[in-house]
Amino acid sequence: MPPIGDLGPLPKTGREAELETESITALRARLPLSKFLFRDERTDDDGVDGTIELRLDGSSLNMRCQVQLKGTDSTKRNGDGSFSRSIKSSNLNYLLYGPSPIYILHVNPLNELYIAYAQDELKRIEQSTPNWRGQTTITLRFKTLLDAGSLEELHRRVLKEARLGRQILQDVYAVGAAQTVTVTIDPSTLLICNDAEKMAALESEGMAMVADGEAVKVLELIRDLGQRIDRPIMHVIAAYAE
Repeated sequence: MPPIGDLGPLPKTGREAELETESITALRARLPLSKFLFRDERTDDDGVDGTIELRLDGSSLNMRCQVQLKGTDSTKRNGDGSFSRSIKSSNLNYLLYGPSPIYILHVNPLNELYIAYAQDELKRIEQSTPNWRGQTTITLRFKTLLDAGSLEELHRRVLKEARLGRQILQDVYAVGAAQTVTVTIDPSTLLICNDAEKMAALESEGMAMVADGEAVKVLELIRDLGQRIDRPIMHVIAAYAE
């Protein structure tokens, strides 16, 4: 084989391109095929490198998270053990419009992957830098190792968020355009409490909730239901709460 000098001038691959390829290879190797399928989307990449689709019991779910991959040769950690990575603020804003967006950092010398949820990073950045949208770059923090435990959490989180998004759309499309739709969401479970569920909860637990000091919460539920309260027991509960 002739030495490179005899082949004339050639383009350099560049370390950034190599890191990107290595990070995708590492991610594919880390994802269990029974639960995840990675789809490479770098052909028309405006800020998303790929998507991860969930699998469950041998079925593909079409429930997905969008992924932006980063790679680094540095093993320098912050005081809390996390890794920092600077990105364009426009990239975070772009990614937040997609489903369940995440960032994954491949620390090449350690062959370790770390995950950061874009929504969690947004919350952290909003608290420390409220005007971040006016900045050119922002800094992400990667602290969670992508291991068996965090992969289970990723699967649960994407599943919950996909179900929530579908339920909200179904509730909106189920009513006429002139009607108002009220959606109450439990932030701990991301489950929607519809009017029927709220009514059932009030009828079965309303009196006990008031007795336990939850009168304000009971009244808020009653106000949400409005004129749909037409049963005597509901008027009794409302009076007790007042």
